[in-house]
Amino acid sequence: MGKRRPVGMGSAIGLAVVLLTVSACNPAHAPFRQVQFCFASQSDMSQLKSTLKRIAESEHLAYRDISETAYDQVKATGGLPKQNRNRANFINLYAGRDDGMGFGAGNLGLGDDQVAVGFTAGKDTEDARRLADRTVAELRKTWKVRDVPANSGALPLDCASHAQ
Repeated sequence: MGKRRPVGMGSAIGLAVVLLTVSACNPAHAPFRQVQFCFASQSDMSQLKSTLKRIAESEHLAYRDISETAYDQVKATGGLPKQNRNRANFINLYAGRDDGMGFGAGNLGLGDDQVAVGFTAGKDTEDARRLADRTVAELRKTWKVRDVPANSGALPLDCASHAQ
């Protein structure tokens, strides 16, 4: 498992935004499960977006990739952490239903080489848990997915120190 790097104040603010991102459709719904993983190559970002979009379509979830808009907004506030200077590697997306069930993915404060994915329950907790299980199983086919400890939030991983 990758080592967690110390987080500075700027990164802590960024991580707070990531946590809000994973419940972007309905901020009142905190994620009940979060996972994170490192990217092994530059193509992993587009592969992740394609995978999550395909999952959203098969699960009949509305899919919104707001990566570029979110990058511009965070940069305009001066809150862009040093880990996220490359616009092409910035991710912020959500797939969900009107009741808040779904998933979000983001890497603000984590770095260009990794991502966190969080799952929100909405009205049907069991259905949401099944969605999370199916999604994580699909992600594990490609990446070394790690569960984020409950009540911890995603912290930056040292992706260079371990095999993907």
